Amino acid sequence: MTGELFDPETRRPRPAFDLLDALVGRLLPALERNGDVQLVDVGLDRLRCNGTGAQQQRAVFSRNRDLHEVVADVVRRTVL
Repeated sequence: MTGELFDPETRRPRPAFDLLDALVGRLLPALERNGDVQLVDVGLDRLRCNGTGAQQQRAVFSRNRDLHEVVADVVRRTVL
């Protein structure tokens, strides 16, 4: 989530996390009604700290150029 996304309100590119924060702000009343504010906050914090799954996979691949290691890392990160 290091890039930009299209902001439909301004019709201009905007940093992805800025756009997500604005979306969460608009959805806050519904998130509060359903008790989901903490879930969304934790999920976005995790994305900010760890990056997306694709970013994590690219990082593993760049370290060793081994797709088996990429898959093994995905399996380790998977929560069942």
